[in-house]
Amino acid sequence: MKNLLFLVLIITALTIVTGCEKSTTTDTLNEDLCAGVDCQNGGTCYLGLCDCSTGWTGSDCSTQVTPSKIQINKIVIRDFPQYDNGSTWDLNSGPDIFVKFALGSNVIYTQPTVFQDASSGHSLTLTPSQPIIVTSPLSRYAIYLYDYDSGFGGNNDYMGGVEFNIYSSTNNFPGVVTASYGSIKVDFYITYNW
Repeated sequence: MKNLLFLVLIITALTIVTGCEKSTTTDTLNEDLCAGVDCQNGGTCYLGLCDCSTGWTGSDCSTQVTPSKIQINKIVIRDFPQYDNGSTWDLNSGPDIFVKFALGSNVIYTQPTVFQDASSGHSLTLTPSQPIIVTSPLSRYAIYLYDYDSGFGGNNDYMGGVEFNIYSSTNNFPGVVTASYGSIKVDFYITYNW
């Protein structure tokens, strides 16, 4: 009887073991669930769902997240008006250029030094000691160029300006944003924060 009971237990155990399916690993399950899932903009699929890269959201990571702020790390003036209504800005030399960056009538940044005797066709690079922080990315900003003549609060010559949007919900977060109008062309080197 003991032998028969032992034999029944062995047969039952073998039936249970051979009747079980092979277990699925997480990798195989993930591969199966992610088949056909397209996570865009650097997102990765895990168990059938997209895990989006910073700055992106949505079921397929195709929607930009508006940054909480944008840092302007460098400004490059690529072109500016060479003449003031047909005359040179300064009597015997090129203009002594400085910029102001503003949101509406609120000046956010005034360049503390000038580019002396600037010459059109030569880029002017401004790297602020601290990044310029933009806290309203969807607002319209402006950059103004001046010829320094008598002080930062005095009678400097206004050379022109450009209004522009530094951020767009469809621009894919470029590292450089260009603002241009007429003969003014300025590049902003930026980073995004969420």
